[in-house]
Amino acid sequence: MDNSPFKFLDAYGKQDVDIFFGRKKETRDLFQTIQGVKHLLVFGPSGAGKTSLINCGLRNQFSITDWYAISIRRGVNIIESVYRTLNKHAEQPLEIPDLENLPFDQHPPFRALINRIYEYEYKPIYLLFDQFEELLISGSHTEKVIFFKLLDQLVRERLPCKVILIMREEFIGHLSGFERYCPHIFDHRFRLEKMRIKDVQGVIRKTLMHPGFQDTFQVADVDEMVHQITTNNVDEHHQQIELTHIQVYLNLLWQRAIDRRAQPGDAILLSPSLLNKQDDLPGILKSFLETQLAELAPTYSKDIPLEVLVSMITEQDTKVQQSLAGIQAHFSANDLEQPPQRKLRSLLQAFVQRKILRPIRFGNEARHEISHDTLAKVIGESRTSEMELRRKAQSVYQVYLDALAENNQILLSQPEIDRIRGFAEVKTVPKELEKLLEDSRQAIQQDIQQEAQKKAKALQAQADRERDLRKKAESNATRARRLTGLASLVSIVAVIVAGVAFNYYHESEDAKDHAEDELKKRILSEKLAAGRSLANNAKRYADLGELEKACEVYRIAQDTLQHYDKTLLYQDIQARIEELSCPPF
Repeated sequence: MDNSPFKFLDAYGKQDVDIFFGRKKETRDLFQTIQGVKHLLVFGPSGAGKTSLINCGLRNQFSITDWYAISIRRGVNIIESVYRTLNKHAEQPLEIPDLENLPFDQHPPFRALINRIYEYEYKPIYLLFDQFEELLISGSHTEKVIFFKLLDQLVRERLPCKVILIMREEFIGHLSGFERYCPHIFDHRFRLEKMRIKDVQGVIRKTLMHPGFQDTFQVADVDEMVHQITTNNVDEHHQQIELTHIQVYLNLLWQRAIDRRAQPGDAILLSPSLLNKQDDLPGILKSFLETQLAELAPTYSKDIPLEVLVSMITEQDTKVQQSLAGIQAHFSANDLEQPPQRKLRSLLQAFVQRKILRPIRFGNEARHEISHDTLAKVIGESRTSEMELRRKAQSVYQVYLDALAENNQILLSQPEIDRIRGFAEVKTVPKELEKLLEDSRQAIQQDIQQEAQKKAKALQAQADRERDLRKKAESNATRARRLTGLASLVSIVAVIVAGVAFNYYHESEDAKDHAEDELKKRILSEKLAAGRSLANNAKRYADLGELEKACEVYRIAQDTLQHYDKTLLYQDIQARIEELSCPPF
């Protein structure tokens, strides 16, 4: 794999301009779009080639004196990454304090740092934020707010600097929540689509016939090869092709050609005979991953390699940079047996050699990340049933953690407690949520005790009144017997006493009913407050495009109000569930 001439999962760079085919129009359009703007949002589906279009196509449109690109990834915190990365390019770096809890107005002067770089390089500066969805998925709210304030500052001020945000289009809706901090964020956009089949056929043909590869391999019947490769890889609805799959498949054909050589020194021949009818190009990455994991299993066990890769993707199956300590933390957080550090290091190196991972330096810390976001999605789809349960558990936990962050006075119902406890066997309940569970359990127990005490007091009061009435009745009866001459009067008194007793009895029943009504009203009020909070969180997720999580929260809200299905809130939640076509809980 190391000697393969094909890009496999690597993006095209400046030096690959001679073999970067099929994007002339997009390159020209992007170059024209970036002129005269301070920032540009470049988005598109995974596998469309956004990074390659920037680093190879756009880069080669500029002369060496008109382009000074600085690539920035989020890392642990995007603000720290911005200053840390810019400092590396400045002749006189700024002293950067701890930014984690520092207010935005006390941050180091961004203008000064940009001007220092410009004065040293004397070239227009382009800040490239690749995989920008990392901030939107994993960043804290404060981190996001500070970044968009910083971006707004850059847009408004006269600085020799432009910003290009590069991200997957399914996360673009997340940006809407930060327009208040950077109102112009959507002003300049460029969407990159996947290639049409005709364009991909041209890419494959030009790649296989490129003069620079003639000393590396030979090709037989290139037209038939192009036809067979693209026939199995077409998106039937849009007639588009995942270019990443093509690059992986060409690499597979290269490996097959090497294996078929009679002698190691023989020429490598790429021909239609290398293609198999059972080749599934849309599933080529899945097959590649399964093969690699199977080969690693005897050395590293069956579960550890996949678990390590899962630690490097988010809940939304996007890739994230991960350190060795972060991988170990993943094992601990999921109550898994911790592999020896030496074994983990060896496994990471094996993944790098197989081009599944890419090593990265973040300051003095070594990190790794999945080599392509398309592969990250395949890894997410390869989770075992146990991993999916842990993922589901984390999703449920996060719903209540978010609700707790919004209102630290909330309490859970018994069904909600039981649901969360049901996931405890597959994933440890977070400490904050554990406290909420205990507080809710105690509150429920206290309500039960208070209700029992109220009923006991009411019954005791009723018994006391009845005893007093009996005593009065007995006293009156005794007096009546003594006053035989007043029999009629005693009869009247007895009737009155009976009436009084009857009134006392009804008063006690009314008091008990009133207490029960008040308890029901309080429970309804608490349920409605909890349901309304969950519904608001669900709406927020839906507005951000996270429909799966929105459905999850709406279902929890619906279950919370299961005994109050006549309320307007319940009916509104039911309508939203139907509108989003949410699956059963």
